[in-house]
Amino acid sequence: MRVLWLFGNGLDISLGLKTSYYDFYQFLLTLEVKGLISENNIIYKQLKHDFEHNKQDLWSDYELRLGNLTNQISEEDITRFTDDKIEIDLLLNDYLKSEEQKLNIDKDKVYEILTNSFSEIVNCSRRIDNDIVIKLIESNYNSNFYFKAISFNYTKTVSLLWSEELKELKELKNFRIKDYPNTDHSCLLENPFYLHGTLDDGEMIIGVNDTSQIINSKLKDNEELGDVLIKTNLLNNAGQLHFEEFCNIVSNSSIICLYGLSIGKTDSRYWKYLKYRMIDTSAILIIYHYRKDFTANHIAQKNRIIKEVKNNFYLNSNATDNEIKNIRNRIIVEINHQLFINE
Repeated sequence: MRVLWLFGNGLDISLGLKTSYYDFYQFLLTLEVKGLISENNIIYKQLKHDFEHNKQDLWSDYELRLGNLTNQISEEDITRFTDDKIEIDLLLNDYLKSEEQKLNIDKDKVYEILTNSFSEIVNCSRRIDNDIVIKLIESNYNSNFYFKAISFNYTKTVSLLWSEELKELKELKNFRIKDYPNTDHSCLLENPFYLHGTLDDGEMIIGVNDTSQIINSKLKDNEELGDVLIKTNLLNNAGQLHFEEFCNIVSNSSIICLYGLSIGKTDSRYWKYLKYRMIDTSAILIIYHYRKDFTANHIAQKNRIIKEVKNNFYLNSNATDNEIKNIRNRIIVEINHQLFINE
């Protein structure tokens, strides 16, 4: 039985790294002072303008905002825009490398972080959800449990957690998500997979999902722009068959956990495949959702957010009414559930 974890930037942040786009923007400001980035860079210029005019929320989905910026350029500006996008991508790479070097967790602590977090999949806040997870686990309790990680990040944080040293630990193999009598299975770590490349392979994938997210209708079919801005093009040009590998991993996973991911429009291609995996199967999707300053003082408040998160998944996976009916009882939303914390 495979338990799959999909990680976004929230994982890096939970482990103490300053990897938000706001942090990156502060880094770019220091580069401008040093003359290391041109204030005429189209993307940086708009980023700075928006932050200075309290419109930073426009960048809450950085990749979608890049698609929106195409409305400000003409066909004559495409080469400049692509060069500016490449410059920002490379500067982001430099910044994330500097943050990545700050991460240092003791191996014993890594084991604790990992096993404590794995155990939480049977500690859902609602009993009805917990029973769904436990029932699926009980139906597979004599099979080995394989823990796989797919990172949407570029940092090596997941590799630190899924370390080679940890894979050999007898304690991990004897670890149980939940204790059952007369069981004889091991818990094993599989090698992590970096869906959007890493900081070292020159294949960072940053962009929109498809041409519909290029707002300038005159530029939707421009190949030069598409090769720097559309994820499908970037993945195809990298030639590593990353989407195909993603689909293969998902199709063989029974419990899929999303942590630190926004489930945004620019990754719709992936959410669609998660949806397909769940249709007419027993697969479960657990979405660990972070909501700043949220306190569950009333059941209706919590229920409102659960519905909002589920509806966001339905919307960005293009789910039909019949598909929603099929999968909705196997989507679990956990709000501000503490996982992967380095304390």
